[in-house]
Amino acid sequence: MGEPVVELKDVCVTFGKNGLFRKRRGVEAVVNANLQLAEGEILALVGESGCGKTTLGRVVTGLQKPTSGQMLYRGRDIWAMDRGDWRDYRLGVQIVHQDSFAALNPVRTIMHSLSAPLRRHGLAKSGAEARRKAAELLTIIGLTPPEMFLDKYPHQLSGGQRQRVVLARALAVRPKVIVADEPVSMVDVSLRLAILNLMASLNEQFGITFIYITHDLATARYFAQKGRIAVMYLGQLIELGPLGKVLENPCHPYLQALLTAVPVPDPNIARQRRELPLRSLDLPDPSNAPSGCRFHTRCPYWKEICTREIPPLEPIEEDHYVACHLVRSIPPWHLLSVEQPSP
Repeated sequence: MGEPVVELKDVCVTFGKNGLFRKRRGVEAVVNANLQLAEGEILALVGESGCGKTTLGRVVTGLQKPTSGQMLYRGRDIWAMDRGDWRDYRLGVQIVHQDSFAALNPVRTIMHSLSAPLRRHGLAKSGAEARRKAAELLTIIGLTPPEMFLDKYPHQLSGGQRQRVVLARALAVRPKVIVADEPVSMVDVSLRLAILNLMASLNEQFGITFIYITHDLATARYFAQKGRIAVMYLGQLIELGPLGKVLENPCHPYLQALLTAVPVPDPNIARQRRELPLRSLDLPDPSNAPSGCRFHTRCPYWKEICTREIPPLEPIEEDHYVACHLVRSIPPWHLLSVEQPSP
């Protein structure tokens, strides 16, 4: 894979440990996360609400300092950088928020929003140059002619147009990594594909590494079809690998349960599909998460070791990693996805 542009080493994030709830152990939002991202790679980070995926994205962007572990950018711990290296990192890693309206200043025009980072970091020497570069950014993200949008305010744009402006602002400082946190969840369904295609074209055109955070397996499958997928559950990375390989052969019981619950348009396949018989349908309280493997309270295959030890994220085949003590003994995916005929 070459030298990773971003690397997480044993990252843990705990909230409340030294604050209001200091008598408790705190909420462990991220537990022992290890992840590497190459330049130009696409990673879909998926999981249900509250699993820690946004917190992990905030760690990558430097908005959240890990409780323990390291966040490395081009091999250097960002929290041990000098001022010059920190500036390069802050320019190199950008974020696209879920709510584009909240991400843009409502009393600033689109021109002001796009020109601010250009002027702040010396990428435009004058107002005229800043306007020209802002127009170029709007052209790249598909808002043409740019003169129609530069002097408008955020409330005068649609949700899809505002999200494109947020992408343009992230592009203004020529980043190497963009963390896109649910970028299409607040966009009309008819426009989601266009935003995903735009991000894919930016990945190909500029070699930008994308971390696509989502709870939607369908958009993850579409956007990261040539990349990798990482699945989180209650703060733990439980499965990681090339998207096609992982979704064709999911090995962790949690991901198997997710995929068997997805509706299938073909009624013949739907009638044959078996759902994983979970021990419980309730998600555990994150402030009092189960010990060991956090899925063991719902897993139908659990053993005593699952209650004691956190399973490491280990390879089961080339580039496919799973955090499960019993991964080699649980039934294979094809026996769950479609009922096999009796002999």
